[in-house]
Amino acid sequence: MLRRWLSSQDVVVCGGGPAGLTVAALLGRWGVKCTVVEPLVAPSAHPRAHVLGARTMEILREVGVEASILKEAPELDLWRRFRYCDAVDGEDLGVADHGTSSGLRNLRETSASGVAHVSQPKVEAALRDRIASYPSVTALYGRRATRVREDGAVELDDGSELSGRFVVGADGPRGVVRGVVARDDVADADLEDTLGVSLRASAPPLQHFVSIHFESPELGARLAARPAMLYFVFNPHTASVVVAHDLVRGVFNLQAPVFPPLDAPLGDLLAPSSVDAAVRVCLRRLPSDLRVHAPKLWGMRARLEPTFSRGNKVFLVGDAAHELPPSGGFGLNCAIQDAHNLSWKLRREDWLETYDVERRPATAAALAVAVDNWRRGLLAPQALGAPPAALDVARNTVAIASLFGERARKTTRAAVRAATGLGFRAAFSSPRTSSLRDLLRARRDLPLFFPRVDLGTRYDGASPLRAARDALRNARHHLGAEPYAPVFHPGHRLPHFWLRRDPPTASLDAVADVAKQRPNFSLLVLGDADSDSLLDIFADAAARLRPQAVDVLDARPADPAALKDSLHGVTPPVAVLVRPDGIVAHVWDVPPPSSMGIDLRSTISPARPPPRTSGRESMKINQSMI
Repeated sequence: MLRRWLSSQDVVVCGGGPAGLTVAALLGRWGVKCTVVEPLVAPSAHPRAHVLGARTMEILREVGVEASILKEAPELDLWRRFRYCDAVDGEDLGVADHGTSSGLRNLRETSASGVAHVSQPKVEAALRDRIASYPSVTALYGRRATRVREDGAVELDDGSELSGRFVVGADGPRGVVRGVVARDDVADADLEDTLGVSLRASAPPLQHFVSIHFESPELGARLAARPAMLYFVFNPHTASVVVAHDLVRGVFNLQAPVFPPLDAPLGDLLAPSSVDAAVRVCLRRLPSDLRVHAPKLWGMRARLEPTFSRGNKVFLVGDAAHELPPSGGFGLNCAIQDAHNLSWKLRREDWLETYDVERRPATAAALAVAVDNWRRGLLAPQALGAPPAALDVARNTVAIASLFGERARKTTRAAVRAATGLGFRAAFSSPRTSSLRDLLRARRDLPLFFPRVDLGTRYDGASPLRAARDALRNARHHLGAEPYAPVFHPGHRLPHFWLRRDPPTASLDAVADVAKQRPNFSLLVLGDADSDSLLDIFADAAARLRPQAVDVLDARPADPAALKDSLHGVTPPVAVLVRPDGIVAHVWDVPPPSSMGIDLRSTISPARPPPRTSGRESMKINQSMI
C-alpha cells in the first residue's frame, strides 16, 4: 500500500492532552516544526483532573496561558474545603478547611503563582488556542496515530505518514507510542515492595470507579452556603465522592466505586438507570434542572514505566509514562512537568539522556505520596465505622467470587458492601462524628496542598526507589503535608524572590523571559549595589562559550535585607546558573574562581559532572512558618 507522505517534522507529538499540548506550546515559541496528532476534534467535556499546582501554574505562566486559565478559576473560598456528609446537599458530618492550612501559606510565600482549581477541559482549550498562534505548529485534530517506528515514522489512521526527528508519546497508557518504549510485565520489584502495589501495566486496577458528569446550576446555587471542592458522601446507599468542578455553573463529577463483575456486568453499571440511581443516592433533594451525561468506567492504577525513552528518539510523557491514583491531584501536574523538562532538551540534544534519569525518580516520589494518600483517604470512612483495610477485603472477595458462578457473587455482594462501608447506618452516632472531627482537627485526613511535592521536585541523581522512600519518610507530616524549604542547590527549582526591576520581576519569570527567545541557560548574579563590575566579569566568561549558551542577568533583589536574612547569614554576592526550565545547575561564590570557565562549559555540556556547588553547601531559605 502506498502511503501519503505528509511532511518531515522536528517533533511529532502523539496525543493532544495537557502534556502533549504543553510540549507543542513550548516548542512553538522557538519556531520548532512540530505536529500534534490528536483523535478528539475538541477537548472532551467530561471533567477529569482539576487541581493545578503552583509549579504547574508557573509553567503555564511561562507558556502564556496562566491568565486565561485564571479567568476560569473560581475564588478560593469556593473550593478550599472538603465536606464529609450524608448527601451533597445534606448534613455535614465534618468539614476540613484547607484554606487555613500551613501548606497554603507555604506555597504563597514561595511562588509568584498559586494553586488553581480548573477543570482539565478548560486547560486543554487554553493550550489549543496557544499552539494555534505558532506558525511552526500543526495540529491534526481528528487523526489518530496507528503505528510508530523507532526511526521516527508515524503512521496515521487515514493512511498518511509523518516523519519526526523525535516522537513524543502523550497518547496515554494504551497509546501506540508506549508500545515502542515500554513493556507490560516489567517493573522495579523493590519499588513495588516499598509502595505495596504492583506498578506493572498488566496489573489489575487498585479500584474501579464509574465517573459520572452531571450539571445543575440549581444545585450549585443551593450549595453557595456550603461550598467545597470535594463532597465525600456516606449514607446507607453509597460511599462516593462528588467533585464540584464549577459551583457557579453547576458542573459536577461523581466518582462511585464499583466492583465488577460482583456489582453487575459492566454494561449494567453504565446503563442509564444505574447512572441515574448513583446520582440520586448522593442528593437529598433532586434538582429540577439536573442533566446527567454519559458515564465512564475507569480503573485507578499505580504505574511507573521502567523507562521513559528509547534511543533518545522516542519519549513518553504524562499518562503514557505513568499513572497515579488521583488522591493529591498529582497526575496532570506530573504530566506538565514531564513536558517542561523534555521540551528544552529536544533543542539541546546533549541533554536528552537526562530526561529519563530526572523524571522517573521525580514521578516515583509523587507516586509514593499518591498511593499513601489513597490509603490515608480511608481514615475518614474508618472514623465513621468502616473497618480497616476495607478495600483490600473487597478486592480479594471479588477476585475469589468471580472464579465461581452467579450464586457465589450474590452471596458475597452484601459482605463486600459491608466491608467497604457502603452499608453505613442511616444516622451516624455522636462518637463516630466526633472521631471524624478529631481526625480533621489533627490534620490526619487527606490534605489539599502538598508544598514539598508541588515545588520541591529535585533532580539530584537519586534512583526512583530512593526518591520514593524519601517522599514517604515524611508524607504524613504533623502539619498535614510536608512543607517546602527552598534551596539554592543544583537540581532544585530556583527559589522565588523578586528582582529589582520596574515593575519588580519574579526570579523564575526572568529565567522564563530568556527561555522564550532560545533555550539558553541564565546566569543570575545576586549582588548588591556595586554589582556592575561582577556582571562584567560573568558576562565575559559567558561570552567565551561558543555557541552562545548563557545569558547573564542582573538579579539584584528588590529587598536585599530580606534575601540576606533568608540565606542564614551568607551574604551575597553569589552567582547561580539556571537551566531553561528553572532548575539550578551550579552555584558560585564571588569573586568567581579561576575555574569558572571550565565549570560553565562542563555544566552545560553532555559530559558535565554530577550536580554540585562551589565553595559552599546548599543555601537554605528560612521559612518562619515551618
